[in-house]
Amino acid sequence: VSSEVEEMSKEPVSTEEVKEICKKWAEVKTFVEQHHDDPSLAHDRAKTFDSDIMSQFQGMLKRCQKQQIMDSFLVKRPRENPSDAAAQPSSSSSS
Repeated sequence: VSSEVEEMSKEPVSTEEVKEICKKWAEVKTFVEQHHDDPSLAHDRAKTFDSDIMSQFQGMLKRCQKQQIMDSFLVKRPRENPSDAAAQPSSSSSS
């Protein structure tokens, strides 16, 4: 099967799903490193999985965060006209 076909068959993954999986992986990694009979082996394998597999998802999250930051700069926000603000009654006036 070509990688193109594999790419086409993949379902889109939401940012929230990726965040959740990364969080779960961090929990599993910590547990395994603390409780495995050979902590050194567990650490090495977890590090390998981290760099070979999880780095793709961590990169996705970083790109999403960067995109959100860029989008926040590009979104036009309505400006408040100083004369409009002065004309509005203050909320601290007596009732």
